[in-house]
Amino acid sequence: VIMFLAMNLFDKGTSGNRMIRWGAMYTPYMEHPQELYRLITAMFLHFDVSHLTSNMVILVALGDNLERVLGRWQYVFLYFLSGLGAGLASCAYNVVMDRTVVSAGASGAVFGVIGGLFFLVIKNKGKLEELTVDGMRLGEGTGAASVMPLIDMALRVYFDMPSFDGIGIDAYQPL
Repeated sequence: VIMFLAMNLFDKGTSGNRMIRWGAMYTPYMEHPQELYRLITAMFLHFDVSHLTSNMVILVALGDNLERVLGRWQYVFLYFLSGLGAGLASCAYNVVMDRTVVSAGASGAVFGVIGGLFFLVIKNKGKLEELTVDGMRLGEGTGAASVMPLIDMALRVYFDMPSFDGIGIDAYQPL
């Protein structure tokens, strides 16, 4: 949120070029070891308000449950590992597909949190705190389980975005 506000207050450039200046992944740059920091910085950048909001809705709805079960540092580790993995996968996909794009977003990290939560619910025989498999599927229950319709809406926004690359990172085709 802080990075999004700072970008919009202090930098009025075009979207692709502005994102590169702030540390988004740009396929041609990722060939150079000194540019690998972009795998991390890209997780903190968002293209627009709906992109940021989708990430925040899911993290608020489900991240809290997972953090309580895993503990703060294991949760942070899972979040960053998921984000890095998604960034690497996105980069590899773009190289293989010969696409030159600017990529940013916490979507891969967010999907890693969702995956971690589903794993723990299944491992715990269908229940984790107030979350149950049925509640997660139907949007019933209390607490986080009752916000599944919001998560459904957020995921629809992700997959409706024309620039979504399908593996957990949002991509913007520069000029």
